[in-house]
Amino acid sequence: MISVKPSLFRHPAVIAAGGALLAALILANVAAFALEAQAPWIVGVVLIVDVLMVGVSLLGGLWAVAVWGGRSDLSEARLASIVESAMDGIITVDAAQRVVQFNRAAEQMFGVRSEDAIGGSLERFIPQRFRAAHHAHVEEFGRTGVTSRRMGDAVTLWALRADGTEFPIDASISQGGDPGHRFFTVILRDVTRRKQYEDTMRQQQQELRELSARVQEAREEEKTRIARELHDELGQLLTALKMDLAWLRERLPAHERELAARAAGMSTLLDRTVSSSRRI
Repeated sequence: MISVKPSLFRHPAVIAAGGALLAALILANVAAFALEAQAPWIVGVVLIVDVLMVGVSLLGGLWAVAVWGGRSDLSEARLASIVESAMDGIITVDAAQRVVQFNRAAEQMFGVRSEDAIGGSLERFIPQRFRAAHHAHVEEFGRTGVTSRRMGDAVTLWALRADGTEFPIDASISQGGDPGHRFFTVILRDVTRRKQYEDTMRQQQQELRELSARVQEAREEEKTRIARELHDELGQLLTALKMDLAWLRERLPAHERELAARAAGMSTLLDRTVSSSRRI
């Protein structure tokens, strides 16, 4: 198919050539009327040339319109093909938030045919509790003049299928058109599996933290039990040692004063050790 670039008619050389041709025609017409008395045939020739130039201009205009019309149809067909083959759901609504485009991925995602979705309100795909807020957010986005942005950065967005089930989505919105004919396009993706994975990971992490806390608690309980057992056993051994020392002191000869003094010191040390073990 023949195509014409839009910049061709705005090229300086084309503009200059057109201006020169127009100037030449004007000069030819002025000269023809100036020489009309001397050479009447010149006026006829100039008029014929004028008619031919007007005809050529009309044909050129019609050709350009036809070429651009065909190219526009081809571009629209390519765009429609891209939208229909997209893996993500694509929904376009007008300023009243009525659906004007609903691609194949959106049909599969929501369980609704495009014929049934187009012309209807976008609210049918939004859970009841979010509809008022969503409508206000879209209107606010239209007033900002921002061409596109991601939706729901801080929260999880939810959509509604035809059977009434809700599912989480990621979405971005863009706008275009004239102020009086504004259109909004939402590109969305079903993230149910990712949400389930995140919830599972979060639950497993919580269970791991709880298990770690229980292990730490059991470890502390085991330490306490071992310490108690050691404390009791140490107390029993010290008590037995003190009794043996008392028995030994009673049987020391009276003249063994040095041994008696050492035994007395050992008894005092044992008493202090017993008191310290009771404080543990």
